[in-house]
Amino acid sequence: MSQSYDPNTPPPDLNQVGIRLETLLRQMVDEGISPQTITAALLGATLHFLSASLPEEQVIRVLQNAIAGVKAGQLRQPPR
Repeated sequence: MSQSYDPNTPPPDLNQVGIRLETLLRQMVDEGISPQTITAALLGATLHFLSASLPEEQVIRVLQNAIAGVKAGQLRQPPR
């Protein structure tokens, strides 16, 4: 990742990466791995990758944006 990373502007290939990860996650769940185990491993690996790829200040901004998204309800399922 470049030093000009802006956590407020999604990279153009974000959707492609999301689709690939979702496919992998579904495969792991189908294999019987618990969602909590998968999530813990992903979070740990992601934090490690971010800290190796970005300055600490940018990692903190990414995490703050994630917290703000949770508080704003962006992870809730829309009503049917």
